[in-house]
Amino acid sequence: MDVIQPLNELGDREVKTPEIVKILEQLKAIEKKLKDCEADLGETKKRGDQLGEEVDQLLEGEKSRKVQDADEQLGKLDKALADLADLKKDAQKKLEIYKDLIEAAKKNEGKQDP
Repeated sequence: MDVIQPLNELGDREVKTPEIVKILEQLKAIEKKLKDCEADLGETKKRGDQLGEEVDQLLEGEKSRKVQDADEQLGKLDKALADLADLKKDAQKKLEIYKDLIEAAKKNEGKQDP
């Protein structure tokens, strides 16, 4: 790292207090930047967690809505099937009546001719 380069030369020369103070200030600046980054990272993680919760709630709401829609569609389908069953019963009754009328007409076919 370039900011602490003078310490590499400690064995070759005497380090003066101003140089140490300058290095200490640079290290403090680095420490401050790291703490700021750590705080930003914590805030970003918090926002990410909040967004995750919002997405989960949105998905849960969408799932609930789709389940409700499906239930409504099934209810409509059940009603339509019940209506069809009633129509089938009515049609079978009419068919029986028509069969009886046809059978009676076949029996009486020649009786009413002059």
